[in-house]
Amino acid sequence: MDTTNRTPYQRILEYFADAIYEMSNGLHKVRTITIYQNGRNGSEANVLWNAQEWPRANPSGYGKAGWHVWMGDIFPFGYAYNALAESNWRGAGYTLGHEWGHYYYSLYDEYRGSGSGGWIGSPRSSDEPVPNSVMHSQWNAENGNFNWLNFSVAKNQTYENAQYRVYAASGWETLARPISLDPRNGERAGMPTRFYYAELQQVAPGNNQDSPLELPSAQAQARSDLHIVWQEDSSSTPPGFAYRANLVSLSGQEISYPRPSILIASLSKVDLVAKANLTVKLKAPDGNTTSLTLTDDGITPDVLANDGLYTGFMPHYQAGNYEITATFDNTAGMAEFTKSSCNFALGPDGETYDSLSHAAPPPVELGSAPATDLTTSLNVVIKDFKADDHANTIQTATPLLTDNVDVPGRIDMVGDLDMFKVSPLQSGKMVLRVSGLALGMQPKIRLLKADGTSVIGQYTFTPEPSKYFFTVVEGTANTPFYVEIAHQNSNAVGGLYNISIGASLESGGEPKLASNTNVYLPLIVK
Repeated sequence: MDTTNRTPYQRILEYFADAIYEMSNGLHKVRTITIYQNGRNGSEANVLWNAQEWPRANPSGYGKAGWHVWMGDIFPFGYAYNALAESNWRGAGYTLGHEWGHYYYSLYDEYRGSGSGGWIGSPRSSDEPVPNSVMHSQWNAENGNFNWLNFSVAKNQTYENAQYRVYAASGWETLARPISLDPRNGERAGMPTRFYYAELQQVAPGNNQDSPLELPSAQAQARSDLHIVWQEDSSSTPPGFAYRANLVSLSGQEISYPRPSILIASLSKVDLVAKANLTVKLKAPDGNTTSLTLTDDGITPDVLANDGLYTGFMPHYQAGNYEITATFDNTAGMAEFTKSSCNFALGPDGETYDSLSHAAPPPVELGSAPATDLTTSLNVVIKDFKADDHANTIQTATPLLTDNVDVPGRIDMVGDLDMFKVSPLQSGKMVLRVSGLALGMQPKIRLLKADGTSVIGQYTFTPEPSKYFFTVVEGTANTPFYVEIAHQNSNAVGGLYNISIGASLESGGEPKLASNTNVYLPLIVK
């Protein structure tokens, strides 16, 4: 960041304020921005601004040490896009808004990528771009068409884009609903949990409505609280960046039993570090200490191999405080920097990051880092502990609503059965799914009629990477049926799972259902 002339940055941040105001339908405003120089406070900064950087961000990265938005004086789109040039201030500010859509609002891209595969949160060459969406192309707003600074709405959704694959909804549909309604099956289970801003429900467009336009008439209002503070750096020795370890629980730090806790550990120094060695210790409330395994191999619950996010389940078997400590090292000499966890902005002429060659990252040198920079800890409290989370008879079965919301379960003891009661409000086909399998869970599933003894279907499922069990069930209005979950190994204890039922999640590969649909059971989906 060349701060000899502050005017370009101030103007870019003014356009950023405009974008946020428009994106949030006039509800959110950018207020105080503090700018540190020479890398100071780099680990805690929301935005890292380098001399040259393709704009990118960690989705749901807000508040997580080492997770950032990256911006640069030059955007290397295959040519040098000078963000500091006066003609580009607007485009650069709107691009920062696009990346804030990932980092703060937890949304994903809606443009067409250049690759054919990849994880569900990455744009693909087969995607259909969403019109009038800031998560597609904020560049289209440079000429005054401010529709392109709004989040997508249901009427414009194309159903073939990263945003829809992750959330099965448009941007505004996602923002307006509780997090509990987000699909978390399959590889979604290990993705960072979305931030929820309840106040956005007030301004969310209704069915078949477009987002209103705030700009240009409300530009003064959008910028009215913007205050830029420049922190002077009198030191003759720039501090540079330090390594920073981070550990988060996707379920939060206070969890109701038996809800599973997925942990994500990361290590960063500007970028995240992949292929490092990670040692994790878990101290339970009773004082017992065990080792945990968090991996970055792309096998569920980990989402993407070598993206610098090391993921795994935290077992819990009693109420109280669990202390987790994670320590990184490079004893194998394989550690490397990675940008794979980021979502990248589309270039003004449709340039995509993965379509261009890039310089090799610098070497990772953990040996020179203070040990305290490579270790982090986290406390997680388990509450509402029960010796048996779900009863094993139809008389005391746990209600399972047909709303696709996951209900967590655990095999609490040898021979444990968990019974669930489904009471359809209307007749028709529904999808029953058992996902989030962890800690050795191999489910045995029985569907029982209203009498609790007649068997509708019986299935077993062996966990596979990025796959979960689902089957289609024909329900009759006001006629209950039951779902029984057990472990295939009658002596097993501790296996975790989620169960849900409801309309098909088409974005996950489940069949589109109609009343006359012919299906074959069971089905599994990647």
